[in-house]
Amino acid sequence: MDGRRLNGVRVKRVCFSPQADFVAGAVVAGIGVETLRRVRARRELIVSALPLLFGIHQLVEGFVWLGLRGQVSPGVGDAANEAYILYAHAVLPAIVPLGFMLLEPDRGRSRVMLAMASVRAWACTCCGSSPHIRSEHTSRLAVSITRRIPQTTPSSGCRTSP
Repeated sequence: MDGRRLNGVRVKRVCFSPQADFVAGAVVAGIGVETLRRVRARRELIVSALPLLFGIHQLVEGFVWLGLRGQVSPGVGDAANEAYILYAHAVLPAIVPLGFMLLEPDRGRSRVMLAMASVRAWACTCCGSSPHIRSEHTSRLAVSITRRIPQTTPSSGCRTSP
């Protein structure tokens, strides 16, 4: 990534291993499968699925990093970016309140949660429906991540090659 430009900003190599994302994603997804096996009632299903969904999200993040490094095709990298952003900004904010709404035994509080989840889902749908907004946000996200992670050298323990 040294010397490449993203939206006019020079992107530096960062010390992060996509392999760590893949390992973490596999572990968390495995825990998620076990969590789903222990569901006792249908109303527990969404909250029980969260670890599996987070594991999948972590696996997708590995492909985002590979795409930023140019180690996968642009199509794969772009698809990973879109999936990562869609889950983080639309799916997750909608399903978490819905899952806890289903677990709430008090009908009044459950209705308030439904209203809040509906407003959030509507807002995510409106804001996430424009490809320009999604791609612009994804590019800014990549630039901000690379600016905030301290640059290290291979001699300091960072593996820069797969």
